Amino acid sequence: ILSSDGRDRLATTVVSFISPHVDDQTQSILVKGAVRNPDGSMRPAQFVRARIIWKRTPGLTIPVTAVSRISGQYFAFVAEDANGKLVAKQRAIKIGPIAGDDYVVLDGIKPNERVVVSGVQKLADGAPIAPTS
Repeated sequence: ILSSDGRDRLATTVVSFISPHVDDQTQSILVKGAVRNPDGSMRPAQFVRARIIWKRTPGLTIPVTAVSRISGQYFAFVAEDANGKLVAKQRAIKIGPIAGDDYVVLDGIKPNERVVVSGVQKLADGAPIAPTS
């Protein structure tokens, strides 16, 4: 269970029930799980924001905005050195499940490689790039 802004985790539980129906008025889904509430900050039937993790997959993650799909194949741009300058190299990747706003990368990117995370729609393979912070 997350704070209203989604930044802080307030509680963790195992889900025991997920309703198959969406409430038409609130666009919400009933999810049940036993939650420790020692300070009484949560109330019965209270609306909360939650992140449900179906399973954990070890590996690298990259933002979904860094991934493009062409003819059913997924690609990401990696920053590589070319004669002392950085260029974007398009690389085929194999993705796994989505984890929040990120894809789990199963193959195609190694740890510590620099991935281009914005502006990929306008980028071409071998184009010069400059990192921003």
